[in-house]
Amino acid sequence: LMAALPEAGRAAATRQMAAWALRHPAAGVSVGLPGQSGDEAARLRALAEAGAPWAQTALGHALARGRFGAPDEAEAATWWLRAAAQDDRLAQANLVEAFVAGLGVPRDDVIAYGYWCLATGATPGEQHAAYPHAARLTPAGLAEAGRQVAAWRQVHDDLPAGP
Repeated sequence: LMAALPEAGRAAATRQMAAWALRHPAAGVSVGLPGQSGDEAARLRALAEAGAPWAQTALGHALARGRFGAPDEAEAATWWLRAAAQDDRLAQANLVEAFVAGLGVPRDDVIAYGYWCLATGATPGEQHAAYPHAARLTPAGLAEAGRQVAAWRQVHDDLPAGP
């Protein structure tokens, strides 16, 4: 479904789904997730490898949930990281929970908070009380997350700052 939308429509749909996903973390996040057939898995992987961020996010979700075999949280996180680097808000939202729980990546509250800021467009430090895991952050962690988010946004300054 996402592939059928024009680029602007994909961006808007991604922002809306990421906002919903961050309010409902237990639900998980998927976009255009195919069924369990091998052909669909191969097609999704090919699209992800070609660089489509929505496909990378969907493949990560399928891998994390075991849709094509045994769950593989580490590979799922790898695909979410690729999509997040392209400002895919759903991937960033999935990475929040992955880093909070240490699913496929080392547990890291600072990085999780940074991805939360990127996914929501929040300003680090100013809006941290809205972050569901705010109690786990130290002042030093907040400052480090702020530096990381600022550096990421500077590198990606051609991308929109907010959702």
